[in-house]
Amino acid sequence: MKYTNKQQIEMYLEWFNNYLSTTKFREDYNLGMAECENILDNGRDLNEAIATANKINNLTTKQQTTMKNLREEVENAIIREQIGDKGGGVEIDLGVFSEEWDGQLMSAYQNYLGGGMLGSIQNDCTIDNWDNTCIVGGYDLKSVGEELKRYMHDKTNPDDDVEGSSYDDNQKRSASAY
Repeated sequence: MKYTNKQQIEMYLEWFNNYLSTTKFREDYNLGMAECENILDNGRDLNEAIATANKINNLTTKQQTTMKNLREEVENAIIREQIGDKGGGVEIDLGVFSEEWDGQLMSAYQNYLGGGMLGSIQNDCTIDNWDNTCIVGGYDLKSVGEELKRYMHDKTNPDDDVEGSSYDDNQKRSASAY
């Protein structure tokens, strides 16, 4: 049977909130295993997309502009980028954000876990205690690092629907298979 997007979301939420496994859910809805998995996967993806859109719509115009500006500044600061289907890395010059940090670097990197799966994206920086340091102009280095990781995710997963891994799901994975 063909289900609408709304029905798939409702079925996913019904399963998420009221079932411990897919076995009973499949029985109650008279679904095969593959059909059930497709409905739950699609319902989850659609529900997450709506939640993300609502989250973005609830941001103030100033917050949206700040996020956009941060992405642009991160992209303008890139000095090295080597990304492939098995991970890689991106490095930025933090001097773009503050003259006092000219020559200081931050990187984001991602390892291949095997089986076609990439690990979570990690950061490192040449500034000690960087995740507690504020940049003049309003961005803290932790926010810059997070945006750099999101940039890398966008490069390794250009279409979340195809790759099947949202940024948040990806970040739940191990960083390395070793």
